This record gives sequence, C-alpha cells and structure tokens, in this order.
Amino acid sequence: MAETLTTKLSALRTIVVRPLGLVRKYTALELDPVTAGQELGVESVLDSTIHKSGDRIRANVRLLRVADGGQLWADKFDEKFTDIFAVQDSISERVAAALAIKLTGQEKALLAKHYTDNNQAYQLYLKGHYYSWQFTDYGAQKAVEYFNQAITLDPKYAQAYAGLAESYAIRSGETLPPVEAMPKAREAAQKALTLDDSLAEAHYALALIYWCTWNSSSAEQEFKRTFQLNPNQAEVYFSYAQYLVERGRTDEALQAANTGMQFNSLSASAHVDAAYIHYLAHDYDKAIEQSREALELDRNFNRGHLVLGKAYMETRQYDLAITELEKALELPSGKQGMLGYAYAVLGRVKDARNVLERLDALSQERYISPVEIARIHVGLEDKERAFEYLERAYRDRSDYLNLLRSDPTFKSLDSDPRFESLVRRVGLP
Repeated sequence: MAETLTTKLSALRTIVVRPLGLVRKYTALELDPVTAGQELGVESVLDSTIHKSGDRIRANVRLLRVADGGQLWADKFDEKFTDIFAVQDSISERVAAALAIKLTGQEKALLAKHYTDNNQAYQLYLKGHYYSWQFTDYGAQKAVEYFNQAITLDPKYAQAYAGLAESYAIRSGETLPPVEAMPKAREAAQKALTLDDSLAEAHYALALIYWCTWNSSSAEQEFKRTFQLNPNQAEVYFSYAQYLVERGRTDEALQAANTGMQFNSLSASAHVDAAYIHYLAHDYDKAIEQSREALELDRNFNRGHLVLGKAYMETRQYDLAITELEKALELPSGKQGMLGYAYAVLGRVKDARNVLERLDALSQERYISPVEIARIHVGLEDKERAFEYLERAYRDRSDYLNLLRSDPTFKSLDSDPRFESLVRRVGLP
C-alpha cells in the first residue's frame, strides 16, 4: 500500500512525497506520526493501520497536519483483498482532495491508473522493486527473478518490464558482463515503452542503458523525458548528476545533486550519492563531509565507507583511507579494486597483489570488471597492464569507462596517447 501510494502521489507536481526507503524505518517504531513528520521535515503525514483477515483487508487511514497534529481527513475501508487497487485509488484521490490540490485531467488519470489488475503479479513486482535498490549481488538477482515472475503472470505489465530493465542495467558490469546484461535491459525497457510510453520508470531505465552504452545524446533526452513525467525521484537526479560530471559539466551536475538531496535529505544513500558527485568533481572536502553524514545515518553503509575512503586517498589521509576501504570490503558489495589501488599507492605491493589474486579467483565465479583490475595496476605504476585491462573493458563495453576523465585514480594515465584514444572511442568530451 505504501509503495503504490508513494508512487501515485509522487506523480503530482504540486507536492513532494518522501521516498518509501526514507519512511520505512518508522513502520517498526512506536513513534507518533506527527513526530515522525517533524523529523522528516514534511507538512502532512498519511498514517494508517492495515489488517488482513481471510479474504478481506481493513484499513484505518488518516491524513495529519504536522504543524499542530490536526486531522485533515480520515476514513475506514473494509474490502475484499482482490479490491486492493480500488482502495489505493480512493485513498490517493481523497488525500489530494484533503490537501486542496487542483488536479489536472492528466493527474486524475495517473491516480486512477492501474498497471496490472493481477494482485499476485503486483505483489511480485513490489518484491522486485524492494530488492532492486539493495545494491547487493543477491538483491539484484532476486529483483530479476521477481520481475520475471510478475511478467509471467501479466505479460502486459509495463512497470514490471521497466523494473526488469533497470535491474539488468544495475547488474551490468557488477555481476553480469555488459554484453550480456545490456541487451536484456534494452529489450525489457523497449517492451515497457511499447506498452506505455508515458511510464517514467521505463524512460529512466532507457536513460541508464543509453548512458552505460556510451550513447550520450540519447541518454540526456531520456533523462529529461523522465523529469517531465515525474520530477520527484531523487535517484534520477543523482544518476543525471553523475552523467553530467563525467562529461565535465560540473556546475550542472552539482545543481542536479542538490535537487536530489532536497527530495531525500535524510537518506544515507542520498548523502553518499551526493558525496560521490563531489568526489568526481574533485571537491574532496565536501565528499568527506557528505560521506560522514551518510555514515551517521547508517554506519554499516558500505558505499559510505567506500566513497569516504576514496576521498581520503585524494587528500592524502592515507591511514584513514585504508581504514574506510577495509571497512567497505567487510560489508556486502565492497569494492576490492579500490582497496588494491590504495595498497599499491602506499607501497604495500604484496597486499595489492593479494587483492589481484583474490579478484582473479572471484572472476571464476562471477563477472569482475577489468576496470577494477586496471585500477590496481595504475597504483602499481604498471601502465602496460593497466591499458591491457582497460582495453578488455572496452571490448566488454563496460560502462565504468565513462569514469575515465572524472575518476582521479586514472589521472596518471591522461598524458598517454592510448588514454586519449580510449576516451575518444567511449565518446567522452
């Protein structure tokens, strides 16, 4: 219910809805909803208790004004579980009315729109969406499984195809070779758009695909189309910010990242995304600040430790860098390549080569981006091996090569003609 209502209401341009990932932590707490709203910095909170009994759902729903705790609207629903979509439609319409939002015809249609009438397919889609944003190997694999199951039950489920496309795009270069993942991502995105060309998630997935396959102009068009359809998605702004900073458009990138932060300022993930943009923009002090804020929100967030370690490397705080990078490696999806690079730069050659051996062993089980291995050879000042692996990455069509200009770990290569050749072939300015 929360997932769908968040999606429905986010499509309204007149309000900003906090993302579900930010709100989810409050479901397990005995916390007054008004207090939660104050912590989230919002004007209103939609609060509910939902029970399932047999084939029926019972929901008590109320919309509260955070300023004084006043009740803007309340209602009870007692429906068959198969009528869950009707309940969601009614709640979203009543919320809009209670907030005195004047809906356009298009917005009314969006609130009433169902992407599937199959409740089981809908539940599988929600599971896929949940796993897709865990940023772990396991989560990515489970997301693909659930989206495919939803599509099997409803072959015309555009949202499920969009979720599948995004999941494959996220796995590309991480757990799957890009030459395997990207065709599957593209096929799913195009199917979603064939079913519904107005689906923001599908245009976002296509933007990721074009970006990762070095089609810069088409990627930008799809990012802008996504913003037109739904301007309230923080993750889209951060993806667009990275796309921009990789192309040297630093001021625009920072503006996009700031907009993303406005939608999701209490999320550890948002702080890390913003930190990474500052890192790629070579503003390392700001990257350190944002990473620390992320880790205050979630001390076990591996990407927070990873970006913080990267920024410490560039400010020559080497002991702190190693500490953070080793912490990142202890947590799921830690990046071994960056730790190997740090060891190499600090003269810990044996440790760096041990990381190379681990990556070689791991590559027998799953895909390892050659860019990660090239990075370690850069640290070892072995340019020949570094370019050998970068060329492998090019043959793999690795989207990591988009980072060549902006990632400071490759700066020592930029005077080599082979570097400029590679940058030109990838299509970077």
